[in-house]
Amino acid sequence: QIEQIERKMLFDLASSVTLGPEDTIVEFGTLFGRSTACLVNGVLAQKLPKRSNPYIRAFDSFSYPLSHDMHRYVKARAEERNLAHLLRVTPDTVNFKAFYDHFVGAAEVDGLLKTTESAIVDAKNDLKSIALMHIDAPKDYTDFRPLLLNFFPSLRQGAVVIFQDYFFQWSAGLIGGVQVLIDEGFIAPRASAATSMVADVRKPFDTIN
Repeated sequence: QIEQIERKMLFDLASSVTLGPEDTIVEFGTLFGRSTACLVNGVLAQKLPKRSNPYIRAFDSFSYPLSHDMHRYVKARAEERNLAHLLRVTPDTVNFKAFYDHFVGAAEVDGLLKTTESAIVDAKNDLKSIALMHIDAPKDYTDFRPLLLNFFPSLRQGAVVIFQDYFFQWSAGLIGGVQVLIDEGFIAPRASAATSMVADVRKPFDTIN
């Protein structure tokens, strides 16, 4: 669920961002890992030395309740690729973490990527400096706020944030919250690609509340 132009944008950004010893690329909402793979390939293109802390961190709940329409999409995509056996189905949910691992697991084995299975509201921030952030999860401000409070303070000045699914009618709450950040000078829009809006961090988020 990400357009070709957005994939290229993620690769270009990940292949050009400067990553110091404590800098990390972070993604929220990986789904099956296509966007994650773009970030991984971008970092690989830099030919950076291996380090103890992964260059990329990814967060996703990897689960949908059977009452959510997305569970049908997940099952259909897995069946198309003859990978339905990788889905973990319970009476209430479908979990697709193994499906994601099938596509990006090698990056985890190599230590380039660390994935955390967690809802955004429960995600713990242990990152010192975020250089690039890709958000493909919350569509309203209520869901976006925990991410804003917990992870945005780790964004370094000059970092880049990509809001995927930003240009959609159901993203009005997210758009309103982001507009406040723009008006207050925290971020400045740089570019757009399909449904994504790219912004540069102009000042630290240590005063956000």
